[in-house]
Formats: sequence, structure tokens, C-alpha cells
Amino acid sequence: MDSITEILAIIRTKLHLRKKDIARMTAIAPTTYLNYDIKEGTKAKERLPTNHFFENYRTVFGVDLNLTLKQKKLVLTGRHELDPAQYALLLQLDHIHIADLQPGEVRNIPVYDIPVTAGIVSLIRDENHITPSFHIQVPFFNHGAFGVKVLGDSMYPEICDGEYVICEALSSWEEIKNGHVYLVVAENDIATIKKVHIHPTEPGLLMLVSVNMHWGNQLLHADKILKVFKIVSVIKNDDTINKLAIP
Repeated sequence: MDSITEILAIIRTKLHLRKKDIARMTAIAPTTYLNYDIKEGTKAKERLPTNHFFENYRTVFGVDLNLTLKQKKLVLTGRHELDPAQYALLLQLDHIHIADLQPGEVRNIPVYDIPVTAGIVSLIRDENHITPSFHIQVPFFNHGAFGVKVLGDSMYPEICDGEYVICEALSSWEEIKNGHVYLVVAENDIATIKKVHIHPTEPGLLMLVSVNMHWGNQLLHADKILKVFKIVSVIKNDDTINKLAIP
């Protein structure tokens, strides 16, 4: 990772994004982005991105480009705006470093083998008295994150039945960003993982959207919400999970 162009190309290719996609996501003109992500073999001279681009890229992708360039390894901040499936792809890249962790430090994320249904309601109400089924040892997430196992295929193919999702709590439903994936827990034992959209004409009404076209969508009033968790990553293969014994 010897140049900004190389770093941007590696990430863009891994996430299956186009250059104009990156420009849109980071709120810059496509022609401006082309100055940073230059096609290999051309004679165009790479330009150093602006601080505005660095900050927007860090916010959206959770990648500190400055530190990545200096340390020659992909430096992740732990906070991002990517879909969980995209972030899972990012974590597959080589030479990853987490900015807020000391060398060798990892996080033990508790995982609960309870369904993403009414069992989640019990978890958020009595978290200190429910024992995790196991822990997974990963360095990628903030303190307070936890994992649960997904049942059902309403989010297929982005999230499949039997996969684990890593969740981080939001302070309020007002932090929801349109089109991102969340675990929404509401009154009447409602707990579901969906893409969430704010209703365009009715404030306080949320649209819970399935990826699988064979599943219907739901409307939910915000005043019925008990808790919202952002899905920050998906663990795709149970065989690759480093499970730790319960203390």
C-alpha cells in the first residue's frame, strides 16, 4: 500500500464498487475522484486528496487513509456507514490494523444463541443476567457490541439463515440512516432485522424492508421502538469463528 491510488483501488475492487459510486458516497464530483484513483498504466499524475475527502472517506468506509499510507497497512477506525455485507468484505483484506487497539489487543464479543425474535427483548431488558453461549475474539468492534444468530431468510442473500450478526446499540431511533440494516426491537415482542427507511411523508413512521422479495415489508411507529441496533458486520461461515469457552 504505497500510494493513495493503490489503497483506493484495493478497497474499491474488494467492495465491487465503481469510481462514481465512491464519489457519490464521499460527496465529491466524479471527476475529482478520478484525480485520486488513477487507472494503472496511465500517465496521469496522482493528486493528494483534500482533507474534506479524507474525512468523508473515513466516515463512510471506516478507513483512515492517512494512517494507512504511513503504516502500509489498512487502518480501520471501527466506525463506518457500510452495509454489514460490505464491511465483512473489507475485513477479508490482508494487513488490517484497528486504530484504537494496542498491538495484539482484541475484543471478546459475547454471542447469544437466542433467536432474533422475542428472545432479544429478554436480552436487552436483562443483559447482565443472561449468559452468552460463547464469545468470539475479534478486534473490529467497539465495546458493548454483541452477536446473535439469525433465523430465517427475509434478508437473503445479504444475510442468510444461521449466520451471526454483530450489533451495536444506537442511542435513539433518530440516528437511523435510510437504507442501512438494523436490528429493531419494539413493543409486543417485535424483533426483526431489516433495512430501515424513514417514511418520506409521515415523520416518526419507519419502513422495515426485507431484501428477499418473497417477504413483505412492515410499517412501525417510532414511539413503539424499545431499542435499535446497527448491524455492523455479518459472520458468514460458522466454521471460521474462533469460539472461546464461556468463562
